[in-house]
Amino acid sequence: AVYQGTLNSCVLSNNSVTLYNVAGGAACSSLLNNCFISSNSASLGGGAAYSTLNHCTLMGNIAPFIGGLSWGGGTYICSANYCLIAGNVSNGGGGGDYLGILNYCILSNNVCLMPAQGGNGEGGGSWQAPFNGGFPMLNNCLVVSNYCYGLGGGVYFSPIGTMPVLTNCTIFGNTAT
Repeated sequence: AVYQGTLNSCVLSNNSVTLYNVAGGAACSSLLNNCFISSNSASLGGGAAYSTLNHCTLMGNIAPFIGGLSWGGGTYICSANYCLIAGNVSNGGGGGDYLGILNYCILSNNVCLMPAQGGNGEGGGSWQAPFNGGFPMLNNCLVVSNYCYGLGGGVYFSPIGTMPVLTNCTIFGNTAT
C-alpha cells in the first residue's frame, strides 16, 4: 500500500503482497502515526515492515507461507510505540511481532501456526533475538492471550548469542502446544 511514506490518522486495509520475500502488506519503510492497519498480508510483516508505528492499531493481519518465509503477522522488524497488536497470524514466527522494538504496546490474541514446511511455530506474541546489541526490545508491554503451535506462546527467544531484554513487561495467559 505504501512505501517510504509518512501517514497520519489513516486506515490501511485489505492490501497484500504476494511475492516471495517482499515485506509489508500495508506499509514498508514508513512512518505511521495514529493509523488503523487491518486485514493485510505479506510473508514478512503482514501489517508493516521496517517501519516506525506510533499509537497505531494492527488487527487481523497475516503473514502467510509464501516460498519459505512467514514472519511477523502484525509487524516485521519495526519500532512500535503505544500500539495495539492484536489478532494477527503468522505461519512460522512471531504471530504479532517479529524482531521488533516495542514500547508501551499490547500484544493480544495473536497466533503463530506451524510452518507449512513442518517444525514448530515460534512466538505467538513476539519472536525476539539479540540482534540489537542487548538493548531492551519489549519495554512496558502487556503480552496476553497469545497462542503458538510450537514454542513460546507469549514471547519466543532465539537461542543465538545473548538473550534479548524485556523491561517492565507483564506476560500472562499465553499458550504453546
